[in-house]
Amino acid sequence: MVRRTIFLALLLATCSALAGQLTATLDRRESTLGEPLLLRLEARGDTTLEDMDLSHLSDSFEVFATTRASSGEGKALRSRLEATLYPLREGSLTIPSLTAGGLVSKPVKVEVKADADLGLQVRFAQAELHERQQTVLVVEIRDKADRQWSRPSRLDIPGLALRPLPETQHEEGGPDRVIVREFRWAVLALKADHYAAKLPMLEAYRLGTRLRLPLPSAVLSVSALPTYLPVAVPVGKPLLEINGVPRQATVGEPFQWTLRITADGATAEGLQQLLRLPQGEQDGLRFYAAQYAVDEDKTAGRDTLEVVVPVLPTRAGQPHLPALVLPWFDPQTQRMEQVRVGATAVVTSDPFWRRMALVAGGLAAAIAVAFALWQGRRAWQRHRVRQAALQRVAQAENAPELARAVCGFPRVPHPATLRQWLAMSPARQSCVPLVEELEQACFGPQPGHDLQVLKQRWLAALNRLRIT
Repeated sequence: MVRRTIFLALLLATCSALAGQLTATLDRRESTLGEPLLLRLEARGDTTLEDMDLSHLSDSFEVFATTRASSGEGKALRSRLEATLYPLREGSLTIPSLTAGGLVSKPVKVEVKADADLGLQVRFAQAELHERQQTVLVVEIRDKADRQWSRPSRLDIPGLALRPLPETQHEEGGPDRVIVREFRWAVLALKADHYAAKLPMLEAYRLGTRLRLPLPSAVLSVSALPTYLPVAVPVGKPLLEINGVPRQATVGEPFQWTLRITADGATAEGLQQLLRLPQGEQDGLRFYAAQYAVDEDKTAGRDTLEVVVPVLPTRAGQPHLPALVLPWFDPQTQRMEQVRVGATAVVTSDPFWRRMALVAGGLAAAIAVAFALWQGRRAWQRHRVRQAALQRVAQAENAPELARAVCGFPRVPHPATLRQWLAMSPARQSCVPLVEELEQACFGPQPGHDLQVLKQRWLAALNRLRIT
């Protein structure tokens, strides 16, 4: 009787086991953080896995993808589910018992170790901010295995405005070569709060295997601003630069007055209220509507707002571009401060008077050239006259011809006698001895002179005289 009872119990247990069974297995018992695990579930009997929910695994695993299949009918039904899992942390992880249609699987354990060739860090460049201030969120990857990485997509943190910045990469040498890659975002704090930013899984590929790694949280503390502070006022000291101001300008020719403002949270509408740029004509300058453009900083994440004001000089003089005052809020002292830029002088000239000055200068130059040519012509003519007179003196064949040649030495009209020629200029008084000697040679009873010597003495004397 006892034997019969034991046999029936074993038979019932065997039939129950054959009637329904749920098994769970992993493709490996040890893994490295980031590598995928394949979970296989199989149900035998009349239980299906089509509606099985694996969301309760999310504490330790990311359920990345699932596939389901069934074959057979009734008691011969076999239902399968395969799920790709990525561990969310290191250590000994357990896939708990799973249930489906009254069937229960056994727990499955896996050991997940850290990747010795990889280091991940998430940080804010500045961990403490005030509202409307900016910082940079950095995901740093130190990789010795040179994997192919993808930037996290759809990064959204409520209360913070994020804008992607270009990726940076460099190599660090030493005993162990490491490639350091950084994914960066410009962050603008919109709301006061304490943020523990949890980023999505980071993806990479190595030897054709898709890796997904959890990123650590980054902490950011954002403090509130006083309620009375206007929205347009920058938080933190802004940088205000003035460019494009010429030292000299011309009436009727416009130039651009360019302002470059780097301030956290600055907008065109806010700066228009704060700067109070001039409009219309002031002090010989006509100001037109400002044009605003954003110059995005791809490195530090702090954008610069460029304000271009067209300016037209309307009259000559030395007008001034007005001084500018930009208020800002100092979060450290909780006080309003100001950045000041002094007035800038611009020398403006009228092109009409400039053209008149050029014309007058041209005329003066032309007159000077004409006078110089005239003086040169006169000097050349005097030289020709002198040479002709000296030639006649040198060619005289007797004393009377020499006397006539001397009287023909300029000036016009020529005198008839040597005494008249002598009286025409005080400078000729030095020639009195020569005149007396030449008169003696012309009219003396017995001329005893040497004509050649006399001619040479007269040539030397005449060369010293100016032509008048």
